Amino acid sequence: MEYFSKLINKGHPNRGGSIIKPIGGVFHYTGNESKTATEMNHAKYVSREYKRDSAGNAKEADGSGFSFVSAHWYIDENDAVLCIPQNEVSWHSGDRQYSLNNGYNGQTKIAKQIFENKANYKTISYEICNNSDWEKACDNAVLVAARDFVKYGIDVSAAYRHFDITGKQCPYDFVKNTVKWDVFTKKLGKEINRLKKLGYSTYYMPNDKVLLNGFIYKAPCGCTKVLDIEFKGTKCVADRVITNGTANVLLSRLGWAELTQLKFYS
Repeated sequence: MEYFSKLINKGHPNRGGSIIKPIGGVFHYTGNESKTATEMNHAKYVSREYKRDSAGNAKEADGSGFSFVSAHWYIDENDAVLCIPQNEVSWHSGDRQYSLNNGYNGQTKIAKQIFENKANYKTISYEICNNSDWEKACDNAVLVAARDFVKYGIDVSAAYRHFDITGKQCPYDFVKNTVKWDVFTKKLGKEINRLKKLGYSTYYMPNDKVLLNGFIYKAPCGCTKVLDIEFKGTKCVADRVITNGTANVLLSRLGWAELTQLKFYS
């Protein structure tokens, strides 16, 4: 799986910009079975063109009311694309399926008691594409989410379905068959523990900066394949390799660096 960074432009209505401290992760499905409904096309959609009226309100390009929706990650059976930094708000779980008078402000007991009806501001969101190989896409979502959970100190018990927050039938496969959801969270917990055993208190992901021997490098995308990175206008190459329980980063002209030698900043 490759990781890509296609961040929504700052100021775009789908990128609120507020800084958050995530305490959980919410999993969705895109609900689009079209073969073209890949993770990248979803990323393009949430970054779509828009305009503002004279009062400054966001409008779709055709002038109709803007549909606010976004997620941090879009993931399919091949790749994952980051659209919003994990420490910024995304618009993914604000909908209400119940009466505003249900005691939980139109959402669920979990949404009220754990997230104070502000799940958008307290969680990282993962949209899993259901346009092709759903099982493989879910396995990729495990790999993506586990790194976030380790980085932000989130326990697997804080993994939720969209359904758990708002009552919406999403991800549909995990709502209609709770056994599949249990299997998914067990895989997630196993991957979290594996990363912790490797010493991952943090990790290298889209837009992270790498500090090695006093020099800072910034990568444009993830680390599963060779990357071009830049330092003061000089191009370098970095590649993370994980073998035999160890994690190394290879920086061109600088050689191999053990993970313990690196500090990571996002």
